[in-house]
Amino acid sequence: MSKVSPKEKTTDIKTEIALLVGRVHELEAERIELIDKLESMVRENRPLIRGSLFEKAEKCRKKKCQQCKSGKYHPATFLSVSIGGKVKHRRVKVAEREEIEQGVGRYKDWLAKQKKLVELCSQQAEIVTTIRDGLLASITPPPQKPGCKGKK
Repeated sequence: MSKVSPKEKTTDIKTEIALLVGRVHELEAERIELIDKLESMVRENRPLIRGSLFEKAEKCRKKKCQQCKSGKYHPATFLSVSIGGKVKHRRVKVAEREEIEQGVGRYKDWLAKQKKLVELCSQQAEIVTTIRDGLLASITPPPQKPGCKGKK
């Protein structure tokens, strides 16, 4: 088994730290790109709509509706939103369905980008901590002389 000299060990640590710093820069580039996409969404000035769309059949309010009398109800679209721990439903008009559908899609897209942004920042923080630990480990105190107990 060969011994690794302190110089070789320092070189290995420096190489590893250089690679980690490079990874931090890669993550930073991804983070900036993501922020640019979010900023672009803000500039579009189009609403984000929290919730989800669903369809269900329901009775109309016409007393003479033959379709409802036969048990074949009319399809209707609803927006479902949780507010204060309670789920609220709002009927969506046919004319506004596409706009609401797009708004719900934009909201989900925003959340995905936000989640990715948090992950990137977390990864950067972990790498920076690893670099710090590597630097701490590479600077070791000189060995104590035999019989020396240190300062008290």
